Amino acid sequence: MMTLAFESQGISLDVDYMPWKRALVSTQKGDYDLSFYWFFSEERQKSFYYGDALIQSNIHFFHLETLNFDWQDYDDLEPYFVGLTAGYHYSPELDVLVNAGELNSHVTTRDIDNVNMLLASRIDIFPMTLLEGLYLINNRFPPESAQKITYHSRALSTPTGHPLFPKVNEQSHELLKIYNKGIKEIKAQGILQEYEQKMIEGWYEQAN
Repeated sequence: MMTLAFESQGISLDVDYMPWKRALVSTQKGDYDLSFYWFFSEERQKSFYYGDALIQSNIHFFHLETLNFDWQDYDDLEPYFVGLTAGYHYSPELDVLVNAGELNSHVTTRDIDNVNMLLASRIDIFPMTLLEGLYLINNRFPPESAQKITYHSRALSTPTGHPLFPKVNEQSHELLKIYNKGIKEIKAQGILQEYEQKMIEGWYEQAN
């Protein structure tokens, strides 16, 4: 989706993949023109310009089908060992619990590592955005493993995801304008909605 936004304006992206925390630090230093996608935080706003929202995310707890997991408020998480990925802000309430050491949790650098820990029963629950989680599970794991994982219907939060443009780079203002124009155009064409729907349908087709 990010690639489409720039391609609509005649620009191709050269994408490097790395752990979230390293991506943030490298982009903040100006080693990269942008990083995507990130939820809003006042701390990051000090170093980056935020592009228009790429997508609204729904963050859910993923868990094994065999786990009888339910939660209505954050106190309900106390019995569970929670996997987290470094550099993520899942919700203000969850961040408070983690920073205060009141959540039984383990932090890794990649989402895929947490999914592997989930499958190995080394963690009980793991929050991910719904679309990214479904895509990761169904494209990086065999069907017999993917079918073992489900997610809770209650969302932790519904933040919007944005690209970050480093303030240290002089071209960031111009790239920001180009991106904002491109994302507006592909949203108007319904491409984003079509992409989201295909990902969800693909999940259910493979799961069934």
